[in-house]
Amino acid sequence: MQIAYVDGRRLRRSLIAGAALVRESASYLDSINVFPVPDGDTGSNMAATVGTMERGVRSSFLKHAGATLRAAADAALSGSRGNSGAIVAQFIHGLAEEIRHEARVGVRAFARAVEAAAARTREAVSNPREGTILTVLSDWSRALKEHAERHEDFFPVWKHALEAARRSLERTRELLPEARKAGVVDAGASGFVRYLEGVDAFLDSGRLRQLETAPVAALDEDEFAEALPGDGLEGDNSGPRYCVEAMLEDDEGTMDPRALRETAQGLGDSVVVAGGASRARVHVHSDDPPAVFSALSAHARVGARKVDDMVVQRGISADAGRACVVVVDSTSDLPDELRASLLVPRIPVRLEVEGEEFLDRDAIRASDVAERMAREPGVKTKSSMPAHADYARVLSQATARGAEAVYLAFTAALSGTFEGGVRAAAELAGKGRRARVVDTRSGSIGIALIARRCAEAAAAGASADEVEALALSLRSRLEIRFAVGRLDRLVRSGRLSRVAGLALTGLGLRPLLRIDDSGRIAKAGLFIGPKRVRVTLERELSRVLARTGAAVEDLAVTHVGEREAAERFAATLETRYRPARPVLVVDLSPAISGHVGPGTMAVAWIAAPGAGTRP
Repeated sequence: MQIAYVDGRRLRRSLIAGAALVRESASYLDSINVFPVPDGDTGSNMAATVGTMERGVRSSFLKHAGATLRAAADAALSGSRGNSGAIVAQFIHGLAEEIRHEARVGVRAFARAVEAAAARTREAVSNPREGTILTVLSDWSRALKEHAERHEDFFPVWKHALEAARRSLERTRELLPEARKAGVVDAGASGFVRYLEGVDAFLDSGRLRQLETAPVAALDEDEFAEALPGDGLEGDNSGPRYCVEAMLEDDEGTMDPRALRETAQGLGDSVVVAGGASRARVHVHSDDPPAVFSALSAHARVGARKVDDMVVQRGISADAGRACVVVVDSTSDLPDELRASLLVPRIPVRLEVEGEEFLDRDAIRASDVAERMAREPGVKTKSSMPAHADYARVLSQATARGAEAVYLAFTAALSGTFEGGVRAAAELAGKGRRARVVDTRSGSIGIALIARRCAEAAAAGASADEVEALALSLRSRLEIRFAVGRLDRLVRSGRLSRVAGLALTGLGLRPLLRIDDSGRIAKAGLFIGPKRVRVTLERELSRVLARTGAAVEDLAVTHVGEREAAERFAATLETRYRPARPVLVVDLSPAISGHVGPGTMAVAWIAAPGAGTRP
């Protein structure tokens, strides 16, 4: 068989073939992931990236090689995930740029384009490391060019270059210190070689249907087993906590990728900027995701955002014997340091502020929203349930090592987040993983108190059945009260009529709200405000406990823009009630604070078993 050129149709089939083998290898690649951080998701990220690219070309039957690669590049930029995914997207983008005007590409022109794209890809990485996907990409492109000088047939050139890539992959064991310590090859580099092997299998068979029987070179089952957590993959938490990604778009085509890279470098490490002047995907590891998104917005319009908590991911990956992982969404006011120590992943709710969409907590600070509402009382905010992709990603990460996830959802009576979790869990079940969803009939610090106890139980070895039973027991003993500092946000959200709002304002009154047994908002009383918020909450807590005769097991306080007052209030409660655990103090999530406004404070407590429990 001789292949003198590639056109759009041949490239399309090759891209699909390569993506198929990467998807099949995702779990293996996750298991050997040690660089840039051992968070166990390189395979998943690469599979997601090439899967998006595959979908971008699967329905395309363009004969033009440049047009096909452009479709692949656009899709890869939009769907790239993780460090290696961003690098792959940049390589495809660079390749598309090099042959954008070519309908057919001969082997020598293709080799030159690959060499140039590989060089562009290395430039896109802030701190290129040898022994990674970049090394394999360079070695492969060099071998392509050298052999293309002697042949005009793609087939022998490809075979020669693939062997060079495989040798380069083996060298990553020694070149990369992290890989040498763990005794594995680099996961990103391995994923790239798998992609090339998928294309090679297609070249051998000529048919996509035979891919499932194609040999998978270098997949050593002993290496796979030895690479599982506990053999150096757990790493440490000394680097930045979050993996941050954003898609930037500029209709004028004036973005400067180098300037983007310099901006990102000032906020973290592991920076990759894939794309060009009109569209770019930025990947960075940082401790301050909101600062990253804010800084990038000065360059261009920030579209899709993604944040992964690598500390939690690494912890779950390292705890291979864990039976259950507790999951929350961002409406749960569980402090970040507690989420990290208890390994609780978080699904971000969406928040819209004056038409711009953010990931709740992940892309916008609660304090910033509170300050803006205080400064601009009329600022428009709108919250919505998490995207399905966010449910799927977080639940997949939680169950990647065989654990079952228990998602503690915001009350189903007020939000679709519970049903969204149910749908994602059903989809996950089709892949052989298990997740269950619990309607907490609560929100905010109510969920936080339940989540703390459930995560403690999971860390101690409790099963998903035991954790779910505990969550339901705690739900029956949970109470929460909100003292609203201002009325304008309640009126704007429709939870309080305009007439009632005017009447209460005229009388100087504010509502005291609770979440009832069905999970709905109900009126608990009125108070003269806004200076009597803490007094009102403490009196209500005392009144309910006296009526039920119950003692307090756990307490939490949340607030909107009242950090010092909330901490003083928590100290008072801790002294008076002596709960078994420290009183939680946390900012109310931006998504919920937009409905109640500045000055709001809430208290939640779990009563000891016995009198006054909720159904």
